[in-house]
Amino acid sequence: MDCSIPVFGTARCPDCARRSSSRALDPHHLPVTFAEYTVVRLDTGDVIESVETEAEVAACLVFARLRPDQVEIRANVPLMALTPP
Repeated sequence: MDCSIPVFGTARCPDCARRSSSRALDPHHLPVTFAEYTVVRLDTGDVIESVETEAEVAACLVFARLRPDQVEIRANVPLMALTPP
């Protein structure tokens, strides 16, 4: 059963979509459709934030007063997968 949270442009929220896909008898092996970026401090290894867009990564750096060379930005999808065809 889905949570019925209204989500613009998709039939299910990300959590319900993952749960539905994981219960399938034969996994679809579809590419990840929900990007997640994790900002990690290089000097301490601490996770600063996990966000969904590059704009949120930029905002995270501004609010934490960090430069791009002070962090590692990890993504769960290859950057080329995010470009439209």
